[in-house]
Amino acid sequence: MKEAYTKQWPLYSVRMREPKIDPRPSYQRGLVWSKSKKQLLMDSILRRYDIPKLYLRAVDKPPYKYEVVDGQQRLRAIWEFCQDNFALSTECDLVHGHIVAGKRFSELPNDLVDEFQSYELSLVILEDATEDEVEEMF
Repeated sequence: MKEAYTKQWPLYSVRMREPKIDPRPSYQRGLVWSKSKKQLLMDSILRRYDIPKLYLRAVDKPPYKYEVVDGQQRLRAIWEFCQDNFALSTECDLVHGHIVAGKRFSELPNDLVDEFQSYELSLVILEDATEDEVEEMF
């Protein structure tokens, strides 16, 4: 592996790069997160809690520029929530004074949408890493 470096991307940037990120390279497992786990992650992001780093491998496999090494479940949950595929838990407490329980992304107040999309995700980008090197890491 040539190098690994950490970047901070706002969640909005990760959303916009979705078509360029392969969430299921051959070494990735399938989808395993329940809806409640996805809801908890969205709640954590809305409350600005720290979440673990995501690991991406830089690739040149059009249309992809990256493969998900670690963080597939988290990325997919974010993308699915932003596409209104599920709502927050009906038991969700107020977030910054707003009622969010049972709401989908498109139903959130604009200031919460802005905060959500500006949330900084920590990514480790692996440059020139082989599949064998990636599999050894995880």
